Amino acid sequence: MTFTGSVIKKHEKKERLESNLNEHKRVRKELIPPLAELNFKFSSWINERMPNMLWAILASEFWPREKTLLFFRHVGRFVNDNKDCNDVTLTGVVKYTDENKEHFIKHVVSWSRDTKDMLRPMMLFDMLPSRSNWEKHLEKAVPEKDWARLGDAILKALWHQSDEATDCRWVKVLCKMLGGKLHFAETMKETPREFIEYPNYGDIQHARAMIRSIEISVGTRETEGELSWPEDFWKTCFEKTCCFPEKNRIVEKLDADIWSKQREHYVNETQSTRIAIINHFCDTCSNTGINPRHEACFGFALYAFTLFTDIIFYQLDYALSGRLILRSLIECLIVFRYLLDKDDIELWKSYRAYGIGQAKLIYLKQKEAGKVPESIELNELENLVNEDQWLEFVPINLGNWDNTDLRKMSEEAGLKEIYDRYYNWTSGFVHGNWFAIRASVFERCFNPLHRLHRLPTRELPMGNSITDDALAIANMVFELLSRAYPPFEERIKITRVPL
Repeated sequence: MTFTGSVIKKHEKKERLESNLNEHKRVRKELIPPLAELNFKFSSWINERMPNMLWAILASEFWPREKTLLFFRHVGRFVNDNKDCNDVTLTGVVKYTDENKEHFIKHVVSWSRDTKDMLRPMMLFDMLPSRSNWEKHLEKAVPEKDWARLGDAILKALWHQSDEATDCRWVKVLCKMLGGKLHFAETMKETPREFIEYPNYGDIQHARAMIRSIEISVGTRETEGELSWPEDFWKTCFEKTCCFPEKNRIVEKLDADIWSKQREHYVNETQSTRIAIINHFCDTCSNTGINPRHEACFGFALYAFTLFTDIIFYQLDYALSGRLILRSLIECLIVFRYLLDKDDIELWKSYRAYGIGQAKLIYLKQKEAGKVPESIELNELENLVNEDQWLEFVPINLGNWDNTDLRKMSEEAGLKEIYDRYYNWTSGFVHGNWFAIRASVFERCFNPLHRLHRLPTRELPMGNSITDDALAIANMVFELLSRAYPPFEERIKITRVPL
């Protein structure tokens, strides 16, 4: 089975209408979008209603649009003469009288010489509604051709606002109107003409919106209790056709030689930066006593530097774990800026004491548990806890060292934009939120007959490189160090090697 090239491309969509965050209503800890506040009964175009318009979907792909719309009007004329046959979905045709059912199918297939050829892929489905009636007029399916044609047709109609999908929804609504099942208020007197002469009369955007709105309403009523055919349709498609895994665009465009040159550049850059930070520490250190401000400032800088070098040395710039590192860099920047803006010695002490208290909590829990993880060196942890004073005098703060949270810190430190840009996204990867899991370890199947479902990635996940973002954050931390202990001019320079 071979689909045309359009199948493996992302289906182009027109700009969607989306509500802004400020249009969401806050209900306790949840933001509710405007439409979700309405009492909707949901009905899915892809999962439920599209398979029911299979004959129209096939027509939309088989002929040019002008010819397809003429064919749809041909179907509408039958309904205009047979008002009881206003439901032209496949499950709707089942409800016709035997005589009307036969007349409808004959009317449909007789429109042109190639109509039967156009409808032949319907014979791929053993559970097709009224199959015995359709197969009297259609030839036996040719699987190697018809699955490909069906895939091309479904692809064009998957997006419920595409021209192909809207045209198919239009003929469904048109037939309801011609059958006397739709009536419009006096204030909407132009709407029937817009429907009859679609897409050549009136405001096309208004007409398309009305078509989709009415079709959803009609479709919701019709599909109640009639979902076996759509389920059979998608089940057969899945069983009879193979998956087309998505190609990783990062892997495709990644040039190993250029990547190697980038890493070489940053290896050289970071060597000089580390030396500069250490030298500046020594130059600004006045004694060997505990200095919470001095050690914290240089600690932030060296920690940010180390996180960045981990990305480079261990080639994590495209890796899943790189996003976790980026989150740590953001938190490091915000806390450092917050402390430096306040610049209160008691706050510096509180930050340090909180960290030691957390280490004590971990130490005692691990000691009591009896089985220490391989990644923890208990003796080193004990030494750290007792470093400033005996642990028996070290309190454990179970809250926050300044009774606040990182978001509030970012606001006070003037870094809310940075927080919004990076933190929630990277936190999703730390916490294993569904969006992070979906983005990392699943890829789409580009077979439209599989509804573009999800498959486990065939290769180790690779996302966009975080190197430039991490470098920018690290350099911002170095700027804070220069502000705390000026001057410190060393920065990691971005490579000009393109990727």
